[in-house]
Amino acid sequence: RRTTMGAVASSEVSSLQNYASVQVAVEKTTYQAGETVRGYVQLAVAQTTTMTSVTASLAGTARTTVHYTTHRNKKTRHHTAREHRCLLQMEAAVARFPSGSCDPGHFQCPFEFLLPTECPSTLARRGGGRNTASLDYCVGVV
Repeated sequence: RRTTMGAVASSEVSSLQNYASVQVAVEKTTYQAGETVRGYVQLAVAQTTTMTSVTASLAGTARTTVHYTTHRNKKTRHHTAREHRCLLQMEAAVARFPSGSCDPGHFQCPFEFLLPTECPSTLARRGGGRNTASLDYCVGVV
């Protein structure tokens, strides 16, 4: 489950449906390059569940969409080029269960990620026509 920076979301982890739910929260909505992203993963376990660890993930993803036209033999063709590229990926184990299982209960597991000083800012841009570009950062649990 991924959560946009600054937002709090809740969802059931698909492999743990009916066994556990996960929430991810970060302490503020805006971060600058070089700052530390702090937050927590909250795990609510309903019944004993097989797991060895819980890992928080921070990902920065760039997405572009470009629409263009080609002409050949008096025929016009419309094309769309899309790219999706991970620019930053960081992970941190926030909880370990050496026995291979987690008993019922509520667990709040803090995490920290130090953003590199060269991290570009989040952006969303809509160009002419249907062309788009975006860069966003998300925190999630893997």
